Amino acid sequence: TLHEVVEISKKIRGISPDIYKQFSYFKGKQGEHVCNMYNTAGKVVAQKMRYRDKTFSWTGKAKEAVPFGMNQWRSGGKRITITEGEIDAMSIAEALGGKYPVISVSNGAASAKKDLKKHIEFLNSFSEIVLWFDSDEPGRKAVSEVSTLFPPGKVYTIDTGTYKDANEILSDKGKAGVLHY
Repeated sequence: TLHEVVEISKKIRGISPDIYKQFSYFKGKQGEHVCNMYNTAGKVVAQKMRYRDKTFSWTGKAKEAVPFGMNQWRSGGKRITITEGEIDAMSIAEALGGKYPVISVSNGAASAKKDLKKHIEFLNSFSEIVLWFDSDEPGRKAVSEVSTLFPPGKVYTIDTGTYKDANEILSDKGKAGVLHY
């Protein structure tokens, strides 16, 4: 069964309530964060919960879910940005006004290549693929692995320097800081 959720009504971690709503990201009754996960037909098939201790759990049919956020974008276009976490995807969306395709892999850096390979046709419909993963060893490894899925010259990567990820930049420097990268 799906968790009961409430909309997030204030800015948290630099992300506005409008972006949380756009990405179907909520709060559960025990304070956990809950994101609805969709299938290719646009139906909610699962929920991913993120707890205060940074652990995760799933309910529903997780194997049927597309990458987080993918359900709201049509195929084709100039650029899509892919992150390794929901918060980072929404951080970039916040900086971009929620108008440009940003998605996240569903299960972190270690499974990024496997997750994205299932959606290669959708991803290849974009002219540019921007990989914005965490600046740690698993993130760098995932960028290297995921890059092999696409033709040469199509993939661009973001190096956040001393920042761990997009949300850390948004929290520290605001929207302009994210757009600078």
